[in-house]
Amino acid sequence: MALKIKEIINIQDDKLTNGLMPVFHIMDMVESSNEEEIVFDCSSIKFSSPVFAISVLLFLRACSKRYKIINLSAYLKTIMFDDVLTPDSINKEDFERILGGYEKKTFIPIVSFPASDQMAKNKDAILSAVEEILCRQVKIPGNIISGLKYILGEMVDNITEHSDSDRGFIFAQAYPGKRFLDICIADEGITLRGSYLKAGIEIEDDLEAMKAVNKCISSKNLPDAENRGYGIKTTKNMLALGLGGQYMIMSGNAIGLKSQTIDEIIQLPRSIRWNGTVIALRIPYQEKNSFKYWDYLE
Repeated sequence: MALKIKEIINIQDDKLTNGLMPVFHIMDMVESSNEEEIVFDCSSIKFSSPVFAISVLLFLRACSKRYKIINLSAYLKTIMFDDVLTPDSINKEDFERILGGYEKKTFIPIVSFPASDQMAKNKDAILSAVEEILCRQVKIPGNIISGLKYILGEMVDNITEHSDSDRGFIFAQAYPGKRFLDICIADEGITLRGSYLKAGIEIEDDLEAMKAVNKCISSKNLPDAENRGYGIKTTKNMLALGLGGQYMIMSGNAIGLKSQTIDEIIQLPRSIRWNGTVIALRIPYQEKNSFKYWDYLE
């Protein structure tokens, strides 16, 4: 027998974190089941979000049970939910052609990029192509493009430098009527706490690791690294205070949230745990002439 999961998923866009509760429910069903196989039936998924799609996909990949995904809608196939786009496994021209097919859409497919230092040039080229297609899709103003590129660069560099993961993942969905862009970036690595422990820094649990990141304590043994940390504080302030956006980070069983009105860190139940780190960004892109990304650099 297999555990069959068929949830009605229709993620609303009023909150960046709306996709989390269905993922938590799915995780709870899987972890409490004695079945060794999962059948994830997608026939009732009406609309996903970057947070839901990336989080549930990485959970399925990381869980100890066998799984298969069935009954994908045309939308889920288009975002490549079942077979993510891996640019470094195809030639550059094919990747650019595939990505170019999304120029008139409001989303990109789920892209898996190489996260190791040895593949840095490949990673940078892939992310540059992703940034360009996003900017062309929704005509983001130039000053906000600069902030977007800085934020994405920082978050992706964190995966390369800290996660110990071979691959990173990115997925984005724009909402042109409301003029904001949701992006989710994730890895299958060692978590924030794992990165500290690997560097010989004793951190009690995932919650303390999240707090340490918030204080800009770095796990990298580099000059002035303790002042830079993971670049997360700068990114959060640029996004939430500069652009009026929202920020979310999950690692292990801790979650951090930042907006104009919220700045908090929460410990999740022990049954809810991520083997890696998931970061979600809501980036408003309406005209905001006062925004200059360098005002938020430290």
